Amino acid sequence: MNNCKYQDGFCEIKKNEIITWDVNRDQKCQYISIGILDGMYNNKLWVNNKNQIALNFQSNKTVQDCNSNLMISDEGFAVKRIERSQYSPRHIPIPIPSYSQQDIQRQRQQQEDDRRKREQEEQQRKREQEDSRRREQEDIRKRDQEDARRRDQERQKQNEADFE
Repeated sequence: MNNCKYQDGFCEIKKNEIITWDVNRDQKCQYISIGILDGMYNNKLWVNNKNQIALNFQSNKTVQDCNSNLMISDEGFAVKRIERSQYSPRHIPIPIPSYSQQDIQRQRQQQEDDRRKREQEEQQRKREQEDSRRREQEDIRKRDQEDARRRDQERQKQNEADFE
């Protein structure tokens, strides 16, 4: 998630996955607080208590933004350092990504579109398999008819030879 900007309204997490948000054009701060998560910090790595999010702080990058000194994770998240006396030992609050109703609806629509596409592809695959099976059965039927015709011709020739 490098090079993501709040003002863009989206950030590509990885190929075919993005996070989107509504941009407040009046926002003067580069980073905004969207929540606090509990977790453990050790050896420049922070992991939330549910093991869902991990942030790496190897770069030791900091910025001053809206009167706050923020640490920037290697993933691009800004985190406000809170002294241990203010917060439980080894816990660091981090922002929680938020999604608008519109984002959720778009994601659900995309999932529904993907599901329909998979169903159509599966139906097409089944039709192709059925067509292939029918052609194969038709080929077998034709071969059987041809074999039966040849046997009849051979029997007829044999019968004619027996009468001569």
